[in-house]
Amino acid sequence: MDLQRLFLFLIFSFSLVLVWDGWQRYQHPDRFVPATEAISTSKVSAKKETIPLNSLPEVRQSQGVNTQQSGSTEGRTIKVKTDLVEAEISTVGGDIRKLALLKHPDSLDKTKPIILFEKGEGTHNYVAQTGLLGEGLPNHNSLFSADRGSYELLDNEDQLQVRLKSLETNRIKATKIITFHKASYLIDIDYELENTGNQTVSTSPYFQFIRDSQSPRGSSKFLPTYTGGAVYTEQEKFQKIDFNSIEKGSAEYPKKVEDGWIGMLQHYFVSAWLPPANVGREYFSRKLDGDSYSIGLVQQEIIIEPGKKAHLSSRLYAGPAKTGLDKIAPGLGLTVDYGWLTVIATPLFWVMTHFNDWTHNWGIAIILLTVLIKLIFFPLSAASYRSMAKMRLVAPK
Repeated sequence: MDLQRLFLFLIFSFSLVLVWDGWQRYQHPDRFVPATEAISTSKVSAKKETIPLNSLPEVRQSQGVNTQQSGSTEGRTIKVKTDLVEAEISTVGGDIRKLALLKHPDSLDKTKPIILFEKGEGTHNYVAQTGLLGEGLPNHNSLFSADRGSYELLDNEDQLQVRLKSLETNRIKATKIITFHKASYLIDIDYELENTGNQTVSTSPYFQFIRDSQSPRGSSKFLPTYTGGAVYTEQEKFQKIDFNSIEKGSAEYPKKVEDGWIGMLQHYFVSAWLPPANVGREYFSRKLDGDSYSIGLVQQEIIIEPGKKAHLSSRLYAGPAKTGLDKIAPGLGLTVDYGWLTVIATPLFWVMTHFNDWTHNWGIAIILLTVLIKLIFFPLSAASYRSMAKMRLVAPK
């Protein structure tokens, strides 16, 4: 009977630990991911990152990607602020080179937010890049121009747009539009294209993340969490693409599909490219020079006749990982990382989340979950108490 009591005590204690961890996950997701110092830069790195040509369809391989800089290697930084994020966009490629999450303060300095994306020389490297495949078309190394150097979302506005005009206009007149939304971590990336030449132009947009393999600073060696790529498709569901398998070329995941998303995970946060539904796409991953990895997608090719216009788009989610992200895209809620306790933690946290939705108070939700667990194990506890009472009757007086 002592073993039974010990077993019940361990289960109850273990459940309380899981509940507390889940509460900390949502109340203070920044405690294990301290913010790094933001580095503002207006120069393009000497090392050019390119999308993996060997993983693209044959027709695109022949076109290649223009990795040469158009004109000057210098660009300027455009600053954007909304109610949830602060971003820095480079006029070189229109890359998002900094993204600070304002609602998630740094555990070491509460006056600073967590920085998810950042670009710097010799430091942590994590950026979101996009471009167009095809000779003479703007990619992530091409220069753009912007009307303003800073943007701020006003209280009476629902969205904010940053319009970047490509300086490469020999074949296509291209405008890249980055749209931020109020009370949302979703960012829309759109291309408005116009064929001003006299020849047909074919192109495909690509969307990728460039990241090093560093784990978020502050991660525990005793309770390691996953940092790396992930992909979701209706056929194969949720799959992780770790940096090790990318480097070895052994990563296995669906390549050519018409659904799903691809992204990067780091403990409590996720960034993911979310292409439009029913649009063909090819997912790719590649080891770049040094400690740098590329993971992303190429959308299906389109044909633009002379004098015609076209519109290409994708969405970017960059923010905290939550189970409710399935409302944004199927499978995105699976990015919540419970570590090796996933089997036990997932149902417990699911119940606690529903209690919180009902009470709007995490403290009450924890109490209700504790009571529920106690009720579930009450028959075993009652049997243990009865057995203890019988043992006292036969015990020496």
